[in-house]
Amino acid sequence: MDIRVSSTDVEQFDGDAVAIGVFSREDHLQGPAATLDTAMDGALSRLYVAGEMSGDAGEVLVLHTLGKIKPERIAVLGLGPRESISADRIRRSAAIACRALSKAGAAQLGLALVWTESGLSLAESTRAATEGAILGLYSFTRYKSGSPADGPTNETGAQPESLSILAQGQESALNAAMLRGQILAESTNFARDLGNEPPNVLSPSEFAARAERMAGEVGLDCEVYGPGWMRDEHMGALLGVASGSVQEPRFIVLKYRGGSEGAPGPAFIGKGITFDSGGISIKPAEGMQAMKMDMCGAAAVV
Repeated sequence: MDIRVSSTDVEQFDGDAVAIGVFSREDHLQGPAATLDTAMDGALSRLYVAGEMSGDAGEVLVLHTLGKIKPERIAVLGLGPRESISADRIRRSAAIACRALSKAGAAQLGLALVWTESGLSLAESTRAATEGAILGLYSFTRYKSGSPADGPTNETGAQPESLSILAQGQESALNAAMLRGQILAESTNFARDLGNEPPNVLSPSEFAARAERMAGEVGLDCEVYGPGWMRDEHMGALLGVASGSVQEPRFIVLKYRGGSEGAPGPAFIGKGITFDSGGISIKPAEGMQAMKMDMCGAAAVV
């Protein structure tokens, strides 16, 4: 999905659908919601006054625009009280909006959840909206019949093609915020993919191979060690756990050299048991299928 920041006014957005935010317990609509309300001859205000949309956090109302503006649909998102607005609220609202509009068949999405009077900085809102959109559209469909292997689908069977974060502000700062949000969200989805893979696919060697590919793509150093090295390092506990499987263990070391030469840096360590064979003997059967995610600590680090 192509993601960009656009300074296009919300009423001029020419995609399939656009999402706007509404605060609760206020006398009138503000920001992009007020702009679209004018373009739609007061339709949103009438719904707000009638109580058919409250602005409560988590609320979503998808409306047809009936030709009043170019997008065929508007998603009105409840942002809750203005005084409690947060980046997480924007993130969750963006996720809800993108899921609802994608399910309705929209391919070109616009998010107008970023505006100066919202109570958050434009950069913070842009980053949060980007994260929410990418995280909200995530779906692991690789092994489902008729579904593409790399993302969610809408009613037409196609994935959303583009997402525009509609925001008026310093272009370089907003683009940097969008990029940071995109990197964080796509990294999270990479970890989700690893956790969702069944253990007969994601063996230790396959996990290591994916870590190596990722490291090559982003410029990290990656070293992968096998059982011989582990014996030399006296890693008896790890080797003991691994002895319950015919799959040989792997020990993955990723290095990011971004600081000053010789400066101390943090180390992140994650547990990466791709199938908890020992757990089968001591845990109840309920929820056993979720033990494939016993490696999510390592997935998060990767």
